[in-house]
Amino acid sequence: MPNHFHLLLEPLNEGGISSFLHKVCMGYTHYFNKKNDRSGVLFQGRFKSVHVESHAQFEHLPRYIHLNALDLYDTSWREGEIKDWDKAFQFVDNYPWSSHHDYMGRKQDLPIITRQSYQKLFETQEDYVAHLRERSIPPPPGGGGEEWWW
Repeated sequence: MPNHFHLLLEPLNEGGISSFLHKVCMGYTHYFNKKNDRSGVLFQGRFKSVHVESHAQFEHLPRYIHLNALDLYDTSWREGEIKDWDKAFQFVDNYPWSSHHDYMGRKQDLPIITRQSYQKLFETQEDYVAHLRERSIPPPPGGGGEEWWW
């Protein structure tokens, strides 16, 4: 996305996610500033995190994260109104900055995903695509308290 990103992370250590995101953002800021002969902050404010509280919420996250790129194509997906699913899917399928490619069994440009995490959700690529097509709005928090953040 042009002005934000989404990650689904599992904490391995207390404070690990905050430390990881600090290093990523500081590293990118340093790179960007050096590349563009500038100095100063690049990101404004703290990152937002939400604790995943139910399995339903966890199952929805790949859909939300991957379809989020559709905001660049047609925001009506957020209301469940994808007029032309094939064109929308083609847009998502061609969007380079997404782990969607890995879910589809292809090499991704930023290989940071752990396949075991989503292979528990989707046995086949067809299952994953069918899940994307459901395109529902995020479920309300509640339930299981799994150790996942989005």
